[in-house]
Amino acid sequence: RNPNEDYIYREELEEMQAVLGDRLRIVTAFSRLEGTPRRYVQDRVAEFGEDVIRIIDEGGNIYVCGRAGMAREVEKVVGQSMKGAKKWSDDAVNGWSKTIKKKNKWQEDVWG
Repeated sequence: RNPNEDYIYREELEEMQAVLGDRLRIVTAFSRLEGTPRRYVQDRVAEFGEDVIRIIDEGGNIYVCGRAGMAREVEKVVGQSMKGAKKWSDDAVNGWSKTIKKKNKWQEDVWG
Protein backbone atom coordinates (compact mmCIF):
# COMPACT_ATOMS: atom_id res chain seq x y z
CA ARG A 1 0.00 0.00 0.00
CA ASN A 2 2.81 2.40 0.89
CA PRO A 3 6.43 1.73 -0.13
CA ASN A 4 7.78 3.20 3.10
CA GLU A 5 5.77 0.73 5.19
CA ASP A 6 4.78 -2.21 3.01
CA TYR A 7 7.56 -2.87 0.51
CA ILE A 8 8.67 -6.22 1.92
CA TYR A 9 11.94 -7.67 0.64
CA ARG A 10 12.76 -4.32 -0.99
CA GLU A 11 16.49 -4.57 -0.36
CA GLU A 12 16.67 -8.17 -1.52
CA LEU A 13 14.71 -7.38 -4.68
CA GLU A 14 16.91 -4.39 -5.46
CA GLU A 15 20.01 -6.58 -5.01
CA MET A 16 18.54 -9.18 -7.37
CA GLN A 17 17.72 -6.41 -9.87
CA ALA A 18 21.33 -5.21 -9.74
CA VAL A 19 22.64 -8.74 -10.38
CA LEU A 20 20.12 -9.78 -13.03
CA GLY A 21 19.80 -6.48 -14.87
CA ASP A 22 17.41 -6.72 -17.82
CA ARG A 23 16.39 -10.26 -16.87
CA LEU A 24 14.33 -8.95 -13.94
CA ARG A 25 11.82 -6.15 -13.92
CA ILE A 26 10.24 -5.20 -10.62
CA VAL A 27 6.80 -3.67 -11.01
CA THR A 28 5.21 -2.21 -7.90
CA ALA A 29 1.68 -1.10 -7.07
CA PHE A 30 1.12 1.23 -4.14
CA SER A 31 -2.39 2.40 -3.35
CA ARG A 32 -1.63 4.74 -0.47
CA LEU A 33 1.32 6.80 -1.66
CA GLU A 34 0.52 10.41 -0.88
CA GLY A 35 0.35 12.68 -3.90
CA THR A 36 0.00 9.91 -6.46
CA PRO A 37 -3.00 8.13 -7.92
CA ARG A 38 -3.89 4.79 -6.38
CA ARG A 39 -2.36 1.88 -8.25
CA TYR A 40 -3.52 -1.62 -7.57
CA VAL A 41 -1.90 -4.93 -8.47
CA GLN A 42 -4.59 -5.77 -11.00
CA ASP A 43 -4.06 -2.39 -12.69
CA ARG A 44 -0.36 -3.09 -13.08
CA VAL A 45 -1.04 -6.61 -14.36
CA ALA A 46 -3.39 -5.15 -16.98
CA GLU A 47 -0.79 -2.52 -17.90
CA PHE A 48 1.81 -5.24 -18.53
CA GLY A 49 -0.67 -7.79 -19.87
CA GLU A 50 1.34 -8.68 -22.99
CA ASP A 51 4.44 -9.30 -20.90
CA VAL A 52 2.47 -11.42 -18.43
CA ILE A 53 1.10 -13.57 -21.25
CA ARG A 54 4.56 -13.96 -22.80
CA ILE A 55 6.04 -15.02 -19.46
CA ILE A 56 3.25 -17.55 -18.91
CA ASP A 57 3.65 -18.89 -22.45
CA GLU A 58 7.40 -19.28 -21.82
CA GLY A 59 6.67 -21.47 -18.79
CA GLY A 60 6.78 -18.86 -16.04
CA ASN A 61 4.98 -19.28 -12.73
CA ILE A 62 2.58 -16.85 -11.10
CA TYR A 63 2.62 -16.21 -7.36
CA VAL A 64 -0.06 -14.01 -5.85
CA CYS A 65 0.21 -12.97 -2.23
CA GLY A 66 -2.19 -10.63 -0.44
CA ARG A 67 -5.87 -10.13 0.13
CA ALA A 68 -8.20 -12.70 -1.42
CA GLY A 69 -10.18 -9.97 -3.21
CA MET A 70 -7.03 -8.69 -4.89
CA ALA A 71 -6.08 -12.20 -5.98
CA ARG A 72 -9.51 -12.67 -7.58
CA GLU A 73 -9.10 -9.38 -9.46
CA VAL A 74 -5.61 -10.36 -10.63
CA GLU A 75 -6.92 -13.71 -11.89
CA LYS A 76 -9.74 -11.93 -13.69
CA VAL A 77 -7.35 -9.50 -15.39
CA VAL A 78 -4.95 -12.26 -16.44
CA GLY A 79 -7.90 -14.25 -17.78
CA GLN A 80 -9.14 -11.24 -19.75
CA SER A 81 -5.66 -10.73 -21.18
CA MET A 82 -5.42 -14.38 -22.20
CA LYS A 83 -8.92 -14.29 -23.66
CA GLY A 84 -8.13 -11.24 -25.77
CA ALA A 85 -4.69 -12.36 -26.92
CA LYS A 86 -5.65 -15.94 -27.71
CA LYS A 87 -9.29 -15.34 -28.73
CA TRP A 88 -10.45 -17.78 -26.07
CA SER A 89 -14.02 -18.27 -24.88
CA ASP A 90 -14.93 -17.88 -21.21
CA ASP A 91 -14.96 -21.68 -20.92
CA ALA A 92 -11.45 -21.88 -22.35
CA VAL A 93 -10.21 -19.27 -19.86
CA ASN A 94 -11.84 -21.16 -16.97
CA GLY A 95 -10.31 -24.45 -18.13
CA TRP A 96 -6.87 -22.86 -18.50
CA SER A 97 -7.16 -21.32 -15.02
CA LYS A 98 -8.02 -24.68 -13.43
CA THR A 99 -5.22 -26.44 -15.31
CA ILE A 100 -2.50 -23.92 -14.47
CA LYS A 101 -3.46 -24.10 -10.78
CA LYS A 102 -3.55 -27.91 -10.82
CA LYS A 103 -0.02 -27.91 -12.28
CA ASN A 104 1.11 -25.50 -9.53
CA LYS A 105 2.06 -22.88 -12.10
CA TRP A 106 -0.34 -20.46 -10.37
CA GLN A 107 -0.06 -20.32 -6.61
CA GLU A 108 -1.69 -18.06 -4.07
CA ASP A 109 -1.01 -17.12 -0.48
CA VAL A 110 -4.09 -15.09 0.35
CA TRP A 111 -6.20 -14.01 3.29
CA GLY A 112 -9.31 -12.01 4.08
